[in-house]
Amino acid sequence: SHSPGPACGGPLDRADLARHLRSLPALCGDSGSLREHAMTLNIEFNLGPESDALFNELLKAHEGINREQSEQLNAGLILLLMNHIGEPEVIRAAISRARATLER
Repeated sequence: SHSPGPACGGPLDRADLARHLRSLPALCGDSGSLREHAMTLNIEFNLGPESDALFNELLKAHEGINREQSEQLNAGLILLLMNHIGEPEVIRAAISRARATLER
């Protein structure tokens, strides 16, 4: 079952993120190793000591807004981060991994 995330008002913490990242199926070729990219998708916990504060800021950003505004906020954040990453294959890998969690 799906546990609610920030847009749904549910708790999100470092353990939840780490567990979520580990649960995502690997994007592997026939050899079982990650496909090679100029940059590869990092699925290891990488937010450092400020992770809890960052999660709280994300939750707070969704406070007092309706569902449509929350979806707009998420879309805007995603587009900003996609632009920051700038690597089409990394972005495609992230989309694929996130979508795979919905198809279980």
